[in-house]
Amino acid sequence: MRILFMDVDGPLIPLRMHWQVGSVFKYAEVGGYYVWDPNVIKYFNDYCPKLDIKIVFNSSHNTSGAPVLRMTARSTGLDPSILHDDVCTKYPDIDNRVEAIYDWLKRNVPK
Repeated sequence: MRILFMDVDGPLIPLRMHWQVGSVFKYAEVGGYYVWDPNVIKYFNDYCPKLDIKIVFNSSHNTSGAPVLRMTARSTGLDPSILHDDVCTKYPDIDNRVEAIYDWLKRNVPK
């Protein structure tokens, strides 16, 4: 299995979504979740299963909690099987994104 540590702002909510939706932070009309880029969602749905990739969020959006990120992913059409069981690093509780990834790896990769 491969792990893709993913930020939300930028990759999933790019600037062009700001132009389409009216604001980077505007919630979707249905469901009250952030609007994620449908092109990126389609790419993940098409390629992550084929390449055995699981997504782990390493984002300030982690403060919303894993359940909210899972619901947001589902509401935007992301296949839930693509998300790792431990879907969030401890960023931003751990200040440094790289350290948050190391912490996640220590907790999830057998020695």
